[in-house]
Amino acid sequence: MKSRFLSNMSHEFRTPLSSIRALARLLVERADGELTSEQEKQVLFILKSAEGLAELVDDLLDLAKIEAGKVDIRPIKFDVAELFSALRGMLRPLLAGARVELIFDEPAVPLHMYSDEAKLSQILRNFISNALKFTEAGHVRVSATLQGNLVRFAVEDTGIGIDEAYQQEIFEEFSQVENRLQQRVKGTGLGLPLCRKLAALLGGSVSLRSAPGQGSTFSVTLPLQCEQRHGEAPDLEPEAADGDGLPVLIVEDDRSTLMLYRSFLRNTPFRAVCARSLWEAEQAWAGEKPVAVILDLCLQGEDSWRWLSQAKGSEQRKHVPVLIVSEISDRQKAFSLGADAYFNKPILREELLAQLKAACHLS
Repeated sequence: MKSRFLSNMSHEFRTPLSSIRALARLLVERADGELTSEQEKQVLFILKSAEGLAELVDDLLDLAKIEAGKVDIRPIKFDVAELFSALRGMLRPLLAGARVELIFDEPAVPLHMYSDEAKLSQILRNFISNALKFTEAGHVRVSATLQGNLVRFAVEDTGIGIDEAYQQEIFEEFSQVENRLQQRVKGTGLGLPLCRKLAALLGGSVSLRSAPGQGSTFSVTLPLQCEQRHGEAPDLEPEAADGDGLPVLIVEDDRSTLMLYRSFLRNTPFRAVCARSLWEAEQAWAGEKPVAVILDLCLQGEDSWRWLSQAKGSEQRKHVPVLIVSEISDRQKAFSLGADAYFNKPILREELLAQLKAACHLS
């Protein structure tokens, strides 16, 4: 009953909070006229409060889903170094100034895991953002160490530290330790409990080593290979390409949608090269030289945005047109990262073929 209440309440809160944030941003951007300095300050307070509530709602919803057993584990094969690269880009804006340095220690040897990358990223983002909040000077260091069949991720900081008496309490919901920085860096008190539950879902655990004035080290230890759920086996090989024609790499995790794309490209100048994950897409790209890419942004727990950015930042790949076909409506972000076209699902056959021919300069 509690989980159902939290889930329903969180969903009901999201819509009005989204409206408040959108309207506040319109006012701050002067969409309907100028604001006085005092009015701008008041609107920014409204926006900040709405964003804080939205963060609380998201955490509550995640916790409710976990407790109700409705969170799916979507393991994929990924490179830890690439995960660190994405986290570095995402969290650099949180650095308050030159007094704190965010350091990522790359693994000594290439380290590949088979786990839910999105949930691991969520855990590490929480650890790192907390470390940056409570570190006034020095560094926050992120590392990954292989320990047999386990990988230990550690986020070590030179911050204010936590007394031993409170080190278990902070992993309880809504618990926060009073300190001199608390007024400046408010939180929901749900981030660390959520991290602990996410780690347990992935077959691992979290730990803390800290002392007042000596900084803290938050760690999450996970199996190198996450156990499969529901008897499914990972797709370790990309699906075979279809017949002859110009290869079009289709990155889409829904089998029925892949079948649809294959039928779209049948009896055309193109042929489908299908991949159901970003790892499969990398293997397919290495074996084929696609003339275009059709990319879904809602893959199973994977960061398609980062993959798009990396593809368009590569000298070897940036000339290959990428067509986004997704349920996510974020055209501005897609085009800013280099997408050549953007469509919301469902897409029509004529629409897709016309765009592919235009992108490949075919009449």
